[in-house]
Amino acid sequence: MALSPPSRKRSRVAEMPYTAEISRTNPGCFIFLVDQSASMSDPIGSGEMV
Repeated sequence: MALSPPSRKRSRVAEMPYTAEISRTNPGCFIFLVDQSASMSDPIGSGEMV
């Protein structure tokens, strides 16, 4: 049994995979992770500064 692929409109705007209202009755949580380790000053790739 072959399934046809879902039809999608091509747009330049990325669609959000999930949306929900954040309110007092439906609280949400934001987590910010900050890496303060010494490895953050190591060069990436060729080490070329841009």
